Amino acid sequence: MKNGSIQATIAPHARLGRLAQAVFCLAVCLVASRCPADAMDELALDRWPKLREVERYQLQIAERYYKQQDWKAALSEYEKFLSLYQRSEGASYAQLKWGLCQVKIRRGNTAIKDGFQSVLDYWPDSPEAPLAKYYIGRTYKEMGQLGKAKKAYARVVQEHAQHLVAVQALTDLLQIAQIEGDTAGRVEVWKKLAFQIKRSAGMETLCRDASTQLASYYFAEAAFDEGVQALATSFAPAELPGQIAAYLAAALRQMASGAETRQKADNLASRAVAYLRQQSPAGVTSAAQQESLRQTLYAVADVHAAGQQDAKVVKVYAEIASRCGPSDETLARLAAWQETKEKFDEAAKTYRGFAKKVDGLERLAASCRRRQRYDAAVSVYLEILPLDATRKTAWMAEIAATYREARKYKEAIDVYQQLVAANPAEAGKWLDQIALTYRYARHFAEAVSTYRELLKVDPANTPNWLWQMAGTHRDASQWKEAIACYRQCTNFPDNYRAMAECHRRLGQYKEALMLYGQIVGDPAAAPGALLAIADTWEEAGKKEEAIKALQRVCKRCPKSPQASQAHARLQAVYKISITLGGATEE
Repeated sequence: MKNGSIQATIAPHARLGRLAQAVFCLAVCLVASRCPADAMDELALDRWPKLREVERYQLQIAERYYKQQDWKAALSEYEKFLSLYQRSEGASYAQLKWGLCQVKIRRGNTAIKDGFQSVLDYWPDSPEAPLAKYYIGRTYKEMGQLGKAKKAYARVVQEHAQHLVAVQALTDLLQIAQIEGDTAGRVEVWKKLAFQIKRSAGMETLCRDASTQLASYYFAEAAFDEGVQALATSFAPAELPGQIAAYLAAALRQMASGAETRQKADNLASRAVAYLRQQSPAGVTSAAQQESLRQTLYAVADVHAAGQQDAKVVKVYAEIASRCGPSDETLARLAAWQETKEKFDEAAKTYRGFAKKVDGLERLAASCRRRQRYDAAVSVYLEILPLDATRKTAWMAEIAATYREARKYKEAIDVYQQLVAANPAEAGKWLDQIALTYRYARHFAEAVSTYRELLKVDPANTPNWLWQMAGTHRDASQWKEAIACYRQCTNFPDNYRAMAECHRRLGQYKEALMLYGQIVGDPAAAPGALLAIADTWEEAGKKEEAIKALQRVCKRCPKSPQASQAHARLQAVYKISITLGGATEE
């Protein structure tokens, strides 16, 4: 054995035992949202029964350390498994994970030669063999040896074209092509993913993304037919018109924006419109056909809009109304386009033409707010009130929010107070908004008073009101009062952190350090607390203590973002070099 890998003295079937148990642990512990590259090394559940109890126990230990990212301990336990259970079902898996541990501690060459290559040498027919080939490529890529990585990935794609590793290898090849500025290489990979790879679980998203990227490339080259073919690999015929318009839009906008490419944009738009109209139903005799025609004409309108063919956009929407009948959805799309052209008066008329008056007016009010025409928005909401009396409270709240956006805090508070009077059961909700409005207006005393009222009106939410009250004192630079409120809060460690910051504002560094010292005991909060301790020593003018604190961050939490910050500060400010821990690169 060399560095934990089984050499030629061990029979090829020696490592087939522990794999099932290990991946079972992973399958139970890992979340479903993991990306394919991270999920490929999980063991199939049907292999677990093939492991003996002692094998499962040993592999569980290794897996536990691996999950905790204690790579050296995990490596040792996988190695122990290999030495004890060389003929196990999980041996090839343990060898693979042994190699992955070597990668994690930056021993890439060892991982390739003694880890992944050992899987291929002794278990060429195991489920881990394709993974080992992929990880050889990925390890070379992470080491910056892109030529070797491309060769390894090409082998994966050639030998395992319908395996998930092929998709992942092609995805990595895309990244390499991006790094090298190889557009032709990217197109070739997109083609393989879009047209050659069989879509199955774990592959669908990557292949669909490739098809849309390929389509965008072709559209930018004015190769319309090729772009449509790429999209057709991922979308059903009913979805295709909308997808064509969506992915064609960027290319059309770019072409239409320049005088020298304007004609090219017009030609591409004409080709797209002709194709889309060919896909529309020849006759409209059913509701389904009418809806299909509507969606196709929407795509036509979007193509004209992207190509800056405004007159044609208006004609298409008139055609939609004529052939498909009136629709609030059609009006909403037309109004949205009119707004992009800054035709706001026309958009307002369109919104007012909605069959569902309230929906149209709501969109109009939102449009006014986006353009900071707050008085106009309030007027529209006042129009809505008599039309939708059952939702009066909601519209009043929108009026208050609009006033607050306009910084008309008094008017906003007046409306919220009306809501308190009209809805005693929801008084807490509206008093909270009143307090927040006072804080926006920097009327801190009134905000604190409102929070005190909330403590009486809504005692069930006391922790929240105390926290908000403390934040109000902090915003007002009332540090002592803020500390008193934070002391009553129970959301450790946030309250301790906030108190410490207030003590620092007061120059009470000893008190701040004591609080941070208590936070350090929380594993999740420890990196931030340790860095804050260094900040506090610096503010106190204690250079030596600050240096020690920064070094402590690097030592205790070497993989945290705070350690990177501490490392940078030690070098830039104090001219001290320090490693962040862990093994060095081979």
